Order: sequence, then structure tokens, then C-alpha cells
Amino acid sequence: MASTPSRPARLSTSVVVFDSGLVLVWGVAVSRFDQNRSVPVDARIPHPFFFDCHRTIDGVADVTRHERAVHLEARRFTQVDFIEISLFGGPTLFRVDQDLVTAVQYDHTYPFEEARFISATTTESSTSTLGFNIGTDICVGALLRYTSGSLDPHSADDDVVSVDVGGFHLGGGIRLRF
Repeated sequence: MASTPSRPARLSTSVVVFDSGLVLVWGVAVSRFDQNRSVPVDARIPHPFFFDCHRTIDGVADVTRHERAVHLEARRFTQVDFIEISLFGGPTLFRVDQDLVTAVQYDHTYPFEEARFISATTTESSTSTLGFNIGTDICVGALLRYTSGSLDPHSADDDVVSVDVGGFHLGGGIRLRF
């Protein structure tokens, strides 16, 4: 019999984007995404006396993800009436530091028919990948960018965990020209 997670899911996210460095039709932008969240953990624990007789436990683990990206952009400018619009795209270099669950701690007592989740151990895995970005920028300082990439960090037991990176960025700000 599996137990119910004892804590509600927790999620906190912060996103910072610095968009700068446009020279003629080339640009560069830097973005940062940090997330702390509680994730479900399910595990099969072997029975100490019987082979091929596993017990299922579940719980919640707190993990952190830090995603950094550098976006290189080629831009195409156009003007519609008084509005200047630029379309852009190019490669994105992602750097991700992601906590992965590497072990679970559990409790069980004789006759060992049930096990109870206590906690999970996590280890940070770091990796980089190349993806892409596309978007549009409107003269009033409105920005819409989509970035995408995929990476496969290795866990402590050398399993591969597929992770998608990137997503939609919506921003606004003040444009200074000089």
C-alpha cells in the first residue's frame, strides 16, 4: 500500500531577461530562469526476504533548476505606418543545472510487507546544449521570443533523463537609441 505525499506541491519561479547588443541586423540577448519546486517521487523497494516482490512508495522531493541562455539573433526590420517591427531568429546556447533524485530513504518493519517514504536525496546535474530562438520586437519595446532545446543529463547511476529547455518569453521595456 502506497502512502500519500505529505506536503502540497510548492512552486517558485524567477525569470530575468537582458536584451541588448543590437548592431545593425545582429543582436544578442541573455536570459535566466530559476525554479524551485516539489515533485512527486515514486520508487519500488525490494522485499528483504522474497525475490521479485517489490513494495511501492511515493513521496515528494524539493528540486531546483537553473537555466541560462545566450541568444544570438539575425534581425529583419520592417515598418508599417509609424510602427517599426523586427523579426529575428538564430541559435541559442543553453546551460542547465537541474537537481535529479538519486536515492530515497524509507522505513519498514517486520514482516516488511509495507515501506514508508521518508525523504529523497538529490544531486545536481549540469549540461549544455544548442537550440534556437525566433521572435518579434515592436518599436514600443514589446518582445515575443520562443526558444527551444533538448538535453540529456546523466543521473548518478548513469541513467539518461531527457529535459526540454526554453519556452515563450514575453517582455516589455524602454528602448534607447544612440
